[in-house]
Amino acid sequence: MEVFKKMRRKLIAPVIALLAALTLLTGCFGGQDLQSVSDAGGLFHVRVPDDWQANAQPQVLILYGDDKLPGSEQEAFEQLSIGMFVASQASSDPVGPKLTALMDARAKGRGWKSKQVSKPAEISIGGRPGFALDVSGTDAQGREFAGRAALVRTGGSEVLVFAVAPQDTWDKRADEVETLFTEWYWHTGGSATEASAAVKP
Repeated sequence: MEVFKKMRRKLIAPVIALLAALTLLTGCFGGQDLQSVSDAGGLFHVRVPDDWQANAQPQVLILYGDDKLPGSEQEAFEQLSIGMFVASQASSDPVGPKLTALMDARAKGRGWKSKQVSKPAEISIGGRPGFALDVSGTDAQGREFAGRAALVRTGGSEVLVFAVAPQDTWDKRADEVETLFTEWYWHTGGSATEASAAVKP
């Protein structure tokens, strides 16, 4: 009997490790069928669940983590929304401080009533270095929101990513944004030196 217990213990550990590995491989999209969505300028594409909606325009790609496009501003607010804004020329400002400045400008332009912004931290977007920060607060209508902003430079271009949702939705779906960064594929070359130019905060 003791022999069987020892064998069972030896088998349990590899099974747990395998399950953990499978979870990492499927990511937070949970093995869903994925679609590829490209930005209008052909700089990159991302793979997201088939039922997500996309709106590609010059210099901006907007994703909605829902099975239908929003019909109003309120519906857009209620969804997980991810905007990817492309600048064909990257500025020379350090990435970390510029990302913070962009969030300050957005807060002012949108009339946010309050905001909390974390310090920028280095991340990887499609395998290339960038910076990201977390943001939360209340918008001009007093609605609570939370999100994540990221800035990456590569091949002479610059992409700002801003993902946002109501606070309770964000708490459940924030990991999907991190998965998106691993399902991001660049169409242009870019060495680590090019990608990380001026990224010091």
